[in-house]
Amino acid sequence: DECRYTGRSHCRRPSALDPAGRFLLDAGFRPGKPRWYLWLSLGLTAISPRFHWRFLCSRLRSIFGPQVGKRGFVIALGWTVGLGIASYVVRPDAVVVGVLFPVVFLYQVSVLFEFISEHAWFVSPGPVAGTKYVHATHSWGRFCGRKIPVRSAHGNCRFVFDWLWWLIEHAVYHVPVRLLILPGDLPQHDYHHRNPSSDKWMNATYAREDDLHEVSVPWPPYQEFWGLHNAINHVFKGIAAAGDGRSGRG
Repeated sequence: DECRYTGRSHCRRPSALDPAGRFLLDAGFRPGKPRWYLWLSLGLTAISPRFHWRFLCSRLRSIFGPQVGKRGFVIALGWTVGLGIASYVVRPDAVVVGVLFPVVFLYQVSVLFEFISEHAWFVSPGPVAGTKYVHATHSWGRFCGRKIPVRSAHGNCRFVFDWLWWLIEHAVYHVPVRLLILPGDLPQHDYHHRNPSSDKWMNATYAREDDLHEVSVPWPPYQEFWGLHNAINHVFKGIAAAGDGRSGRG
């Protein structure tokens, strides 16, 4: 969001007052809308030409705009030369499928799903409204995976089926999400907000676990969700409740 990338990190709570909030409102994620509507908005936004065009224009402005000076010119020249060479060496359609499609469409869909799941958007702060405290209540761990199946009274066939389903679920859902939507330290985004100046981001998994057991009394307890869909559903619960005064802590 704006605060994180403009040098004013963690300066305000997730709301409609900053560019991040306005972006979500424009995309249809409006407080008070039911969860089914928000899920539908997410799916339609992910394939919306308008969303992708506006997102791409914003990215290009941030890279090639006058505010970046000579660096923008060098980057623009590099991309032009690179795409020109690629189009000459291979077929243009291969450039579209192999470069432009993942760099534009897939990347922007990835950012959308990561962005919508990281904070309790539009949810009012609790009784303690300090900025850092609110960021702690309004962010959480987002982890990829599900508990392994356990043997039950349903018999061996059901146990084998449960294991096969578990493997398929991880192969086609959890592993791709970890690689493409929540890479690096993004699952531990809540640790980043609690310790914004920490240099342990390269080992954020272990740093968060250590902090979880050492958290001081003024901080709220850590939250976590397993499965990106559960984190998004939690966000949508908050957005749906935010329009009728029922929202509280994230």
